[in-house]
Amino acid sequence: MGGLIAWIGVERLRTGAATSLGAVSGAVAGLVAITPACGFLEAGPSLLLGLVAGGCAVFAVQVKHRLGYDDALDVVGAHYVGAHYVGAH
Repeated sequence: MGGLIAWIGVERLRTGAATSLGAVSGAVAGLVAITPACGFLEAGPSLLLGLVAGGCAVFAVQVKHRLGYDDALDVVGAHYVGAHYVGAH
């Protein structure tokens, strides 16, 4: 839930509109980030972790677009950044 909120919030601030693809990507980023810590965090901190993961992932996807990488499903932004840089640390 936190990843979804962060992604559509950043998307709305940057472009003026939120998309359903962004909402799903944010939800995936939040779920990927919470997976390593799911046994150790309660609801409040896990929501915060999802917010951080969603925000980081949306910026990672924007960098991907600027660099011209072909990643149609935003796997690097949602999974790699969400899990490795946010969730596992």
